[in-house]
Order: sequence, then C-alpha cells, then structure tokens
Amino acid sequence: MTSEKSIERKVQEQYLAFKLEQDYSKKEILAMYLNIIAYGKDIYGVQKASEAFFGKSDLSKLTLSEAALLAGIPQRPNAYNPYIDPKLAKERRNIVLDLMVQHGKISEAEAKEAKAIKVKDMIQDSYESDIPYEGFIEKVLNEASQKT
Repeated sequence: MTSEKSIERKVQEQYLAFKLEQDYSKKEILAMYLNIIAYGKDIYGVQKASEAFFGKSDLSKLTLSEAALLAGIPQRPNAYNPYIDPKLAKERRNIVLDLMVQHGKISEAEAKEAKAIKVKDMIQDSYESDIPYEGFIEKVLNEASQKT
C-alpha cells in the first residue's frame, strides 16, 4: 500500500484488517506485529531488540524495567534507543511504567522499583550487527529519508 491518504486507501485498510482478523487470532496478530516492528538501526522485532539491548533471547527472562523499555521504543525507535539517548529512553520507560500502574497492571511499588534501575546498567555495553555493509545501508537510508 502507498502512504497516500485517500478514501480508497482507508477502505483497503479496513478490508485487509477484516481479512486478517478472519484468518488469525488477536494473539497471533500481535505476535506478528511484535516480530516486525522497528527498534532502531537494524533491530526489528521484540526478540531481536531483547538480544541487542539486554543479551536475552528468551523474552520470559526480561525484568519489568526491561520489558517497559522495550514497550516504549517503537513509538520513536531511534530517539528512544538506549544506546543513542539513555536519558530519553529512561523517560519513555518511566511513562510506560506509569501507564501500567494507571491501568492496574502493576503496583506503584513495582513501578518505583523498576524506575530505580538505570538504563545504562540494564543494557549491554555494545551491540554488533551481523548485517553486512550496515554503515552503508544506514547512510543510504538517512539520505533517502532527507530527500523524501
């Protein structure tokens, strides 16, 4: 689909959403979405993000603070990337934790404990991509986004 905003596109989106919900459960749709969303640079999918940021391939091993950080990143992946801006990543993580309290998913005490953890202490020292020519690809993507 194109990025053009039109009635035709909205009808297509509604049709595709309807077809998707006929073929898959909400849980399956969420899993598909979580496996493709961007987490900045070459990191796509929540599991890859967990591996890149925390060195954890098993999502069930994430702490509350780590999970909240991952939940907040997709809104602005490069801005909330903890390697790029740990302070902004922390602010976003804390917003997610506050929303979890507000919606009754966790207690104030759990949120306070999770907020006390420094983002720099949570993440690995570095993450090396296994994508060949990543620097070149990143440069092309940056130039393309500036020109479009």
